[in-house]
Amino acid sequence: MNTSALDYDTLEPAPGPLDGIRVLDVATVYAAPITAMLLGDYGADVLKIEHPRGDPARTHGHSKDGHGLWWKVLARNKRSSG
Repeated sequence: MNTSALDYDTLEPAPGPLDGIRVLDVATVYAAPITAMLLGDYGADVLKIEHPRGDPARTHGHSKDGHGLWWKVLARNKRSSG
């Protein structure tokens, strides 16, 4: 959902330019998940399909409160199967 523009009649975020587009993110390396994240930023409906053992990005790098910070960035604007 595009949060940079508001529909001032409802005060809800206006739909992004990719509203209605569906994307499956099945990658585990950073380039493709970042691309899917950006598509979600512009309004696409992104579904992250994870490996049964979970995406390696969940535990990569620094963490806070038990959650990987990379995962928080990569998973934004996505629904997850995991």
